[in-house]
Amino acid sequence: MRSTPPRSTLDREAVLRAGLDLANAEGIDAVTFRRLGEVLSVTPMALYRHVSNKSDLLEGIFDLVTNDAAVTDHDEVDWRDWVSHSFVRMGDAMLRQRGVMALVNRLENFGKNRSAIVEEIFCRLCDAGLAPAEAAELQQDLYRYMLGTVALDSALRGDATDPDHERHTRARLDLLPSAEFPTVTRHAEELAQALTRTDLERGLRRIIDAFERERESA
Repeated sequence: MRSTPPRSTLDREAVLRAGLDLANAEGIDAVTFRRLGEVLSVTPMALYRHVSNKSDLLEGIFDLVTNDAAVTDHDEVDWRDWVSHSFVRMGDAMLRQRGVMALVNRLENFGKNRSAIVEEIFCRLCDAGLAPAEAAELQQDLYRYMLGTVALDSALRGDATDPDHERHTRARLDLLPSAEFPTVTRHAEELAQALTRTDLERGLRRIIDAFERERESA
């Protein structure tokens, strides 16, 4: 965890970053005013000068992650590339800061940065010629896919940097009886690679391409 900032420099960002570090180290349920006060060497009441309540604290932590990721700060010309890259950046940020994954369905409000991301992506989809209802539908499909992929990837990998993860996965597949699972055991290498090498952007582009095909055939 980060070193405690001097009390005189304690501000909202310092509180939120300490909360983020605590979430990554101990889980989001550990982020309480009492525990955060211990980490920052201040009383819990001192934190209320910078965050108004528990909801503000959690929303601020999530907003901090999305801001650091610079989700929409890139300039691909093709809207498909720009949109898919934005979701990739968001997914990468959640993988790096795994403590915030549990916040996705617990936040009561959209933070400022999160709202700005929704606004920019929605505007880009509408500018590409999609009707507002179509843009909203595609944006939600991409968001759900990104969240599901990140959650599954995080759960399956544990330490995503483990260089032996693919080999371990292959070994587990090789233990399956070939008489019962002939196709799986015959293609264990390909399955091990697919299970351990997530290509989020390719999946997002497939959703966009399928959406466009469906739209053209309607």
